Amino acid sequence: MKLVIDTSVLIAAMLSNAVALKIIDLLCTDDSMSWSISKSIYNEYKLIINRDKFSFTMRQKQYWKDLVKSNTVMEIIDNDFHFSRDISDSKFIQLALSIHADYLLTYDKLLLGADYKIETSIVEPEVFISKYQIIEN
Repeated sequence: MKLVIDTSVLIAAMLSNAVALKIIDLLCTDDSMSWSISKSIYNEYKLIINRDKFSFTMRQKQYWKDLVKSNTVMEIIDNDFHFSRDISDSKFIQLALSIHADYLLTYDKLLLGADYKIETSIVEPEVFISKYQIIEN
């Protein structure tokens, strides 16, 4: 199962959101799942992790950067899809389309409200976890 993780979910995990942490744990331990990123997504992750407003320690920042590096698959985007509601979110949909991702997980209301006809399910982590637990049982 291929997943794309929006920055909002990564930051939620870093801020100890239990569901977001569960998602990251699954991605790091369940071989049936892959966490896909692109160069532009990785750069956004690094930029947001380093924002002063979060007050992460250098150790926390390094831990999460290392976790992302060692548990993700770097993919190449092969389309120029533009998300008109927020151009900065285009990279997530572009990647989902390029790799035929099963899910794009986000807390971003603009992404969640998008009415684009794509095969990737764009859902909040809580929705994914509830579906995943049903599949696993």
